[in-house]
Amino acid sequence: MTIMIEVSRREALTALLRQGKSVPEAAADLEIPVATAYRWDAEDRRARAHDWPTLAEQQQAAADKLSTAIETFYRARAAMEEAIIAACQPPLIEPSTTRPLVKRQDIVDMTRNADPAGVGLTIYELRQIVDGGTSR
Repeated sequence: MTIMIEVSRREALTALLRQGKSVPEAAADLEIPVATAYRWDAEDRRARAHDWPTLAEQQQAAADKLSTAIETFYRARAAMEEAIIAACQPPLIEPSTTRPLVKRQDIVDMTRNADPAGVGLTIYELRQIVDGGTSR
């Protein structure tokens, strides 16, 4: 049984060079320009000489950090939307009233104050969140 793992051409070049092939031979096998292969090899050698992470390691670390940040962002966004929906519900004491627990304009002002760019949510975006959440 053969397991195929997809690797970038740069990683494949590194593997071929470790097997003892020359840079021009490895470049020909991978169908990449020889100048590109020499540049990649030089960058990897420089990284190893200074004990820096390789480009592939840097890319993986950046992708992992971004993935974690995106996951955190969407979890926080879902929690915020749940809190907005709860704040826009009528009080339990007076369920017949259409008055929300927190005024929508106050929620808009809160989001504007919390936003580093000072933009926050608009009334329209707030209504979309509430309408979408109450219909779920």
